[in-house]
Amino acid sequence: MKTLIWNKKENSIRGSFVNLMITVVILMLIVIGAFCDEVADRMANMAALIIGFFTSTMGIWAFRKSREHNHGQD
Repeated sequence: MKTLIWNKKENSIRGSFVNLMITVVILMLIVIGAFCDEVADRMANMAALIIGFFTSTMGIWAFRKSREHNHGQD
């Protein structure tokens, strides 16, 4: 479990773990919003922000992983 969170080689939290937590929180908010109209209304108002934040964090993580992978093949 510790290796899921912590990258020993870089001595930092794994980007994949951060993205996992962001995804879990967003999914929890969707489930809560299904039963609570106030949460659903607030999420609807912030939909563009949520999508943008999620997309940018996933994009940054994917770009970094791709760059690390390609750098090893140079």
